Amino acid sequence: PGDTPDNTCIQWGRLRGALFSLFRVCMSLCLSPLALEAVAALNQAECAAITTQCKRGPDSPSIMFNGDVIGEETLPAGAFVEIIHESIANIIKKRDQSALSDQEAKRHTDDCVLALSKSRDVLRVFMLPYPEATGHDDARPSICEAWFFAVTSAITSYKNSTPISDIFGNAIFTELLGETCLAAVQMLFIRSIEKEVSMSTGMSVDGAQTLATIDFLEAALSLGPEMLSLIYQYTGPHVTLDHSAKTALESAPTPTVHAGGALIGAALYRAASGCWPPWGLEGSPQIYSALFYGACGLDTDLFCQIMEAAAEIRLASSPDAGCGAIRPGMKLAGKYFDQMGPKTKEDLMRQIIKICHQNDASGWRRMKVVLKQACGGKKKASGFNQKPSLTDWDCERL
Repeated sequence: PGDTPDNTCIQWGRLRGALFSLFRVCMSLCLSPLALEAVAALNQAECAAITTQCKRGPDSPSIMFNGDVIGEETLPAGAFVEIIHESIANIIKKRDQSALSDQEAKRHTDDCVLALSKSRDVLRVFMLPYPEATGHDDARPSICEAWFFAVTSAITSYKNSTPISDIFGNAIFTELLGETCLAAVQMLFIRSIEKEVSMSTGMSVDGAQTLATIDFLEAALSLGPEMLSLIYQYTGPHVTLDHSAKTALESAPTPTVHAGGALIGAALYRAASGCWPPWGLEGSPQIYSALFYGACGLDTDLFCQIMEAAAEIRLASSPDAGCGAIRPGMKLAGKYFDQMGPKTKEDLMRQIIKICHQNDASGWRRMKVVLKQACGGKKKASGFNQKPSLTDWDCERL
């Protein structure tokens, strides 16, 4: 086929929109396992198509991923992941209205999570190491956004209908949660703090996918210290730490909690240093307050130990120890922490302790200022866009 969509492709795009609308109508009742099986199959097929397109190169044209078939002007990629997200949101609504019991809400959420598990190729898609597309509509940002929102909704639904301990006893969801956390961390580790370099590696973060990631991290960290252990379980094998850093974490009172906290903390320091757009800092209060309230259980000492470790951990010096954009021997948190002197670090920790003791909305909002000061100040001419709107999934215009 040529590189310009013909009428057949355009009609296929309309059929895709009609199918999306049909699934939405079916949500008046919870989607059946058979319907969710079909949704998962559609997600698998879309992931295969996105992977093929990415491998053709960022400047390659596409008869599918463009404004006429799949894109912002029609129905974006990830539409059927969005169906799972909306299905879970509908379960939450029905449970809140007492139209579903806790047991029924959990059962229907289990069905949706199974569909997500069968759609896990999405995680591989938005981690593909190809630059942002220029010759076609990049499908990765919208499918990434839909994924993070779907997993966030699943966390909310389970928290509403079952004890948190049962969530970590759910093998399918725990694995999904761990893999999604790994993706969120890796998205920050593979990006350079220098934007002109980071643009050459991986999907852009300058869009609603980052808003969805922020919501996911807040929800995940609210699940308690087990979440930090899970982050370490899934992220730890991908990071070769310096021996002294590894020894320090292993000797901590709760080694896996401290290690997982240090890894997510270092990733968040990178986000504030320039791996996320400047507007991403607006999500800092909700993420760090969730880390303090949920993952650290209001334990100021644990929170500060994690934040201090996050500022210190570095990769081993061996040539093969590199991790994404982080070179061997360098700190995971990025160049501003490599350059940070003892006095600056002491001041940072002193301000963090003060925020924990204050422990209110005003204090956590101040975390934005503290991070900005520690991570190089205001980023002038960052090249990022203004804060985006969420993806519009309305396909009636088709």
